[in-house]
Formats: sequence, C-alpha cells, structure tokens
Amino acid sequence: MNVLVVGGTRFIGPRVVGRLVALGHRVAVFHRGEHRCALPTPVRDNADLATVYGARSHPAWRWTHGHVDNVASAIVLASTHEDAHGVYNVGEQYTPTVAERLAYLPVRAAASVLPGGGRFDQNIDYDTSRIRRELGYQEVIPEREGMAMVVRQFLEKIRRASTS
Repeated sequence: MNVLVVGGTRFIGPRVVGRLVALGHRVAVFHRGEHRCALPTPVRDNADLATVYGARSHPAWRWTHGHVDNVASAIVLASTHEDAHGVYNVGEQYTPTVAERLAYLPVRAAASVLPGGGRFDQNIDYDTSRIRRELGYQEVIPEREGMAMVVRQFLEKIRRASTS
C-alpha cells in the first residue's frame, strides 16, 4: 500500500512510519522540515511522567494512557486493516486511578502539578474495546512495562546529565 503520513517526525509519527515500512508499505512523509529523524527510530526519551506525578493530588482520577509504541501500532492497524472504519479509541484496556498508577512508579520528591492546574471533575477514561473487538488490537508493550521503560530512560537521562 502507498501511505502518505502528514507530520511523522516528532513523537508518535516516527513509530507509525517505522511500523508501516516494516510491514512492507511504501511510505512518504510530508512535513515542514523542522525535525529530522531516521527510520526506524530509537526510543526517544520525550517523557518523564510529569503528568502522572502532577496529578498525584487527585488519587481517584482516571486518565487513559497509551505507550507511544502501542499508539503507533494501533494507528498502523487502523490505517491498514481491511475491516477498519470509523474512529477508534486507543489506550489501556483498563485505566487505573492515579493512585494505582503511582503505586508501581518510583516515589518522586517534587510535588509537581499539571500546567494550568487541570480539571479533575471528570475522568478521561476511554473505552478501547472497539479496536480490540473489530481489529484484534493488542498492546505490543504492556502498560506497566511501558511505564517502567519511561522511568529507566528518565533515570538514565539524569545519570548522564550528572556525569557530564
């Protein structure tokens, strides 16, 4: 299949493009030229889980997450599957509360808050069953493993900064 990806050079885009290429599709990337990346892309450490830690004062709040490789996989699946139609929500199958998520992350001393304060009167809890049911979507990286990867990358970034 010939695929045109608009953007494709920042966080999720390179992974979508890399997966499409790995599946044998012919891919063209149309972008502004402000960011360059090689294919396939290495894991970028673009996140430090600040949003998760920033919501710690709202322990019962739920916010569906998706590891970047899982989101990329879902985008490729939905754009190439012959039975795909409509809009699909992508994210964890089960959305833990902030407290549940923080329970398996390292304790962070700084009491960070979300920029703009955030609104916590409603959960951001997406039903991801349709893409699973209709297209057979499954995470390529389990949610806890993805969070652990981000933590390792963040700690490595801190370690490198302190030794340079």
